[in-house]
Amino acid sequence: MSVKSSLVMLTIAAGLATGLVACSRRSTEVIEPGSYAAANSSDCLPAITLVDQHGHDVTLASLKGRPVLIDFIYTTCPGPCPLMTARMAVVAKLLGPKLGRQVTLVSITIDPEHDQPAQLEKYASERGADEAGWLFLTGTPAQIDRVLALYHLERMRNPDGTVNHAAASFLLGPDGHQVRQYQPLEVKASTVVADIERALGPELVDAPNRAAGASALLGQVAAGMADHHHWDIRAAQDFLDRAAEQQMTQRTAAVRTHHDHAGVLFLGGPENFQRRLALLSGELEVGEA
Repeated sequence: MSVKSSLVMLTIAAGLATGLVACSRRSTEVIEPGSYAAANSSDCLPAITLVDQHGHDVTLASLKGRPVLIDFIYTTCPGPCPLMTARMAVVAKLLGPKLGRQVTLVSITIDPEHDQPAQLEKYASERGADEAGWLFLTGTPAQIDRVLALYHLERMRNPDGTVNHAAASFLLGPDGHQVRQYQPLEVKASTVVADIERALGPELVDAPNRAAGASALLGQVAAGMADHHHWDIRAAQDFLDRAAEQQMTQRTAAVRTHHDHAGVLFLGGPENFQRRLALLSGELEVGEA
């Protein structure tokens, strides 16, 4: 890359700190170095379908429901991109089992003309970023430009083939709206992870425990079916899905400790389904069953 190109890239990246680019042009609040307040009210996860490093279609809107940390890179970048990916890899390591289960990392190429799934997969593998829950996405140039516009970013190709772009990353909440924005070469990984934990909130943090409760309940329901032959397996699976949607927590344990009331879960056939579900969701007390 030429000296002029390097200066252009650094100037654009520096603009993030002064609010000149990224999701807001007026973000000045600084809590930690490289971390800036969100000021973008746009939906940053719209119904745009890109392709991941494995060749699978990924609609950005499908990523909603959990926090998403997103940045923009390209595989032949001679400057900040490998450093940004290395910083993101530290975040991934600190997240541990939450990555993929409760949090998604996304790196979108700004060179879709050259970065196809094979190139993205190779890039991720070579940089220790081939983690479950970390997507590397590409698409058509028009799609990528549309995504960049959501973040008030743009790309510019130089005659030598390099691409000028802002060094920026963004934390999106479960609703797809921005929570924080970062200068990824300055912000500490621990700062980003702390922001992610806040974005998760107590409800999402406890979700794996609730899912475990649902799985345990399925075993109980299956046993009940074997004994009483009132449900087929499809009805049992439907029950599990609905119960999981109700996000049962202590209710499951309470019901399991009352065997006489636990029988309500699988006895009586479909006509008592709503009553059983009310018991689990807390709308009906165990003693009322």
